[in-house]
Amino acid sequence: MIKLKDILESIKLEADLSGKRSSGIPSWDSFVSYKFDPSKPFYVDADAFIVSPENIKTPLAAVNKGDELRILNPEYQVVGRSKYARVKLVKNGIEGLFPLKFITKPTSVGLLGGKQSKMFTPTDIGVNGKTFVDASTLVNASKQAIENKYKDPKYEEVKQYIYDCISATVESKTLNEVFSKTLLLKNKYLGLDDQDINNVSKNFGEVLAAIYILSTSKLAEKLTFAPKEDTPFYDFYIEKEKSTSVAGSAMARGKIFYSVKSHGGSSTSLENLNFLLNNYSKVAKIFEDYKKEFDVINSLMNNKLNDATTVSNIEKFFKAHFPDKIQSIVEKLNSVVKEESKKISSLSQADLNKWFTYAISNLDKQTFINIINEIYTQHLAGKGAEDKSLESMYDNKKSKHNGYLYYAMGSYIVEYLNTYKEGNRTPYLDTLNMLLNYGSFIQQFDIDLYYDRIVMNIEKFKTKEFRFSYNGVASTPGNRPIGFKG
Repeated sequence: MIKLKDILESIKLEADLSGKRSSGIPSWDSFVSYKFDPSKPFYVDADAFIVSPENIKTPLAAVNKGDELRILNPEYQVVGRSKYARVKLVKNGIEGLFPLKFITKPTSVGLLGGKQSKMFTPTDIGVNGKTFVDASTLVNASKQAIENKYKDPKYEEVKQYIYDCISATVESKTLNEVFSKTLLLKNKYLGLDDQDINNVSKNFGEVLAAIYILSTSKLAEKLTFAPKEDTPFYDFYIEKEKSTSVAGSAMARGKIFYSVKSHGGSSTSLENLNFLLNNYSKVAKIFEDYKKEFDVINSLMNNKLNDATTVSNIEKFFKAHFPDKIQSIVEKLNSVVKEESKKISSLSQADLNKWFTYAISNLDKQTFINIINEIYTQHLAGKGAEDKSLESMYDNKKSKHNGYLYYAMGSYIVEYLNTYKEGNRTPYLDTLNMLLNYGSFIQQFDIDLYYDRIVMNIEKFKTKEFRFSYNGVASTPGNRPIGFKG
């Protein structure tokens, strides 16, 4: 589902001190000069030399990747086109200049606990399932909950950042049905870790979006948050007095649903298409007209009651649509198996477990990687795990759900659904978009928080273009369902 809490493919940051963070702040300012601490450890990213401050061509000591440094001055020096820090090499106490580009920025999961943090979500602050009739009531409830839960002084800057975001949201007075808007914060929060800002964006963004709607929309007589985090399709909905929509539909009952996401979002599970089928009567006609395509899409929906999981759906889909590929891949895998009794006949989990056990016991690492990469290239459109993931599986003698192959198979299915053509049509992609474009009572609210601003965008589902997607990973190919993304 398009859920803020499932989001967040994290922002990629510059790895060394010579670059900038995703927020735009120079890494040196954030990690060194802003809160200078000469006892703070930094580490070297490549073999190099500490050089003389008087002449950078004079090496003072060899430095190896992984060595620990202390930065001795909050200002760096520029010599030619390069930036140098005044450092001390911990292992021998030698001091001198060292290039910023070889100093790794400190790694941090942030104050709020890394990417999996649930701090400041609607559930965390107790507004999930609750109804609010105006923005001030929601603001007061949110602030009170935050003050009660986060009394430790270490959270003070994060709280001030959140309150600044709330103020900017409440003070904005413009709302169009479809629009983009940037709200500037009063202050710049240079001391916050990027991951903390990302967490506030993904966790508190739903509440900020709700505050914005209550502050600006004339249609929002009351707003109700989804009762739990995994509620299909929406994060909150508003209700209004009148509607001209189809009798029996969600709009006729005066509801507009909002799905909130942050920084790009993640896949929405295909099973959430049932939300549209249950809330929009016209969809039934589409279902009749495109039954063949719907049946294919439906075969990829996870269903706990029927034990339909991402992994089992991938296997069934290949059996139904790509039997020739199964045979070719099995033949390829068996080509490196010398004993007849160790060969496999399918791509079932049991058979692939058997092959993987044989491979890590009888093949060297590079041969294992090569054979899997050949399968990716020859049979799965180049989709698949990176070599380092395959190396890890081989070294650890572990591949959950045989992710060395099933991740690539899941990725290939999505490629097939997005590109398969019959004449000038892409039937599966067209059907997905036909269904979702009827979701005129669902609006997507993108809200991205940065250290000095909030960027908002609202679109109706009917104005968006969607594609099938799969956010699984090779280490755990069943951790995400096959879904779609706008």
